[in-house]
Amino acid sequence: MRSQFVSSLFLLLVVVGLVSVVVDGARTGGWAPVDPKDAHVVEVGKFAVEAHNKEAQTDLKFVGVVKAESQVVSGINYRITLEATGGVGGGAAKRYEAVVWEKAWEKFIRLTSFAWSVVIEIDEHLICLPCIYSGLNGNGFARKLETKIVSFGATTEASHRIVPGGWQPIDVQNDAHAVELAQYAVNEHNKQAHTNLKFESVIKGESQVVAGANYRLIIAAKDEILVRQYQAVVYEREWENYRELKSFIPITRA
Repeated sequence: MRSQFVSSLFLLLVVVGLVSVVVDGARTGGWAPVDPKDAHVVEVGKFAVEAHNKEAQTDLKFVGVVKAESQVVSGINYRITLEATGGVGGGAAKRYEAVVWEKAWEKFIRLTSFAWSVVIEIDEHLICLPCIYSGLNGNGFARKLETKIVSFGATTEASHRIVPGGWQPIDVQNDAHAVELAQYAVNEHNKQAHTNLKFESVIKGESQVVAGANYRLIIAAKDEILVRQYQAVVYEREWENYRELKSFIPITRA
């Protein structure tokens, strides 16, 4: 009888330990490597290329998955390094980094980012940077996907413009996303401060790559009488549909 009890207790402890390992391995927020040859991962990679082709009006051809990671969120994020042919320059296969959000139980899948992995040689060192496919141009960081890719100069100055963490200028005249964020900032400020500002325009903008992106915007907004300028900082994690107004202050004129 005693030996039966001990055996049952031992079995229970083993089961609890295994459950603990599984739960810990699937903890929300952490990226974990997955097999790039897994059939589902390959399907997600193909979907990423097809979705990007529709959004950016390109004609990339999926070749294969090189590397893959998954992240437990409200569903699963897949961060996939893949190879595809076609697109700018044609010729040999190029590498891209895609992030796909999937909620399998809802049959929901969405491409949240698609990046071109660029290797830049600076002072005899190779740096591989995932660059937002259309986001790096002469005017800085742009949100709108398009087919145009600029050339990257192998200079320290050029690399500094695309290093995560630094503020990069936005071409606000041609960036609908910047306008949308500015309108959000004004509306959110009105809720928080019980004001009634009316959005007029975006004058200037900068972006900063963090775990998501910060946007620092100079906004023109009208109160009941005058149009004044304000500086707003908005934090966004687009793949989670998350936005937060970090600050909204009037710009004091001398």
